[in-house]
Amino acid sequence: MNLRPVYRVGVVVPCTHVQALLDGVRGDAGLVLGDYADWAWLSAVGEEQFRPGAGATPVRGARGVLECVASRRVEFCIERDAVALQRLLAAIAAHHPWQVPAICVDESLAPRG
Repeated sequence: MNLRPVYRVGVVVPCTHVQALLDGVRGDAGLVLGDYADWAWLSAVGEEQFRPGAGATPVRGARGVLECVASRRVEFCIERDAVALQRLLAAIAAHHPWQVPAICVDESLAPRG
């Protein structure tokens, strides 16, 4: 199998904002991997938790109080290109409801089409 280098970018998103994030990222980042566009993987519903610190300005919850929110993990896979990665990260930040989204970026390999 012939593999190519890719970035796998995952972000945890409240269930109420998943579609808005997907629409915004598609519009801003131009998700393309090989012959496929608008590629994303969505996990089953889970729960994220966080406790805003003293310097936080939480969209939901209060400083010092543990908050739990029904969420999904959304993953994108793009060619390993620094400009495309920065465009995707900016799109996620622009369309995510939290002050600091939980984003992870991995360098990975994916099959060529």
